[in-house]
Amino acid sequence: MLVATLGGLSILGAASVSQRTEGPCSSAVNTGKGNVTITCTGIDASYLNKLLTLTKEYHEKMLDTLAKKQLNTEEIQAVIVLRYKAIFASAEEDAERWGKRLDSASDKQSEVDSLAVDGKKLAETISLQWRPVYDYIMKTFDDRVLELDKRGLLKRPDKSDFTPFRKRDLELIAVDRTAQQQFWVRDLRFPNRGLIQILATQAQIHRGTFIRGSRIWFDANVNGVKYDNLMSVYFNREHLSISISGGPGFPSRQLKDRGKAHKWADNEPLNNEEVTHDLSLAIGWALEFVYLNDRSPTKSK
Repeated sequence: MLVATLGGLSILGAASVSQRTEGPCSSAVNTGKGNVTITCTGIDASYLNKLLTLTKEYHEKMLDTLAKKQLNTEEIQAVIVLRYKAIFASAEEDAERWGKRLDSASDKQSEVDSLAVDGKKLAETISLQWRPVYDYIMKTFDDRVLELDKRGLLKRPDKSDFTPFRKRDLELIAVDRTAQQQFWVRDLRFPNRGLIQILATQAQIHRGTFIRGSRIWFDANVNGVKYDNLMSVYFNREHLSISISGGPGFPSRQLKDRGKAHKWADNEPLNNEEVTHDLSLAIGWALEFVYLNDRSPTKSK
């Protein structure tokens, strides 16, 4: 029997071939004639993974060793860069992508500026509808406070610097900025600590779009008891509405409007006698309610 060895392959006889292969570089060859080419398919995957794992562990161990040594600022920075090189590279790529979006920033700014102009125009249009009603409410309140002051009903003899009445104006609509919430516009203090306030929230317009309406309301405090929302007025994009509770004893039967929604497109609300009647009634009653119940604390004997 003739046995020959060729390139690690055992060939037995001319007609019979027996082979045994292992690993990715031990390819089977089913021929005994001519040149034989064997292509290695690579390193065994398990050995490759093990090599990568060992390399990574060594890399981490080296960096940890460096970090524990007494390094100066530059050396520490070098270690940080080396350890987080891939992450830093990703951050740089993100910055580049972000920078490309800035190329169209001028066009976007023009769009924002245009929307800002639209927002201001919308605010002016809405304010022309809302402002007369707001001013009417404030004037009605202020005129009645003046009558109280004429009669000396707001003086506090034991405190000469007592300021019973404070007021400030409010821009009804905030354009492209945060709207103020629960902003007092009138603050009236009575001699025995009775209090009535008119509060407001601003409406808001953002980039030319109407976001929310405005509201003004009356709160009172009498003898330590708080009364919220004696009257609320809602300024919405399409209409005005009034809600009146009035507090204890309020003559609700005298109301004429009774919370109807008044569309701005239909008519100016101040031309409606029911609206002005109810506003005047509610404001006068709120002041009267606090004044009549503002009593000195009862001294215990």
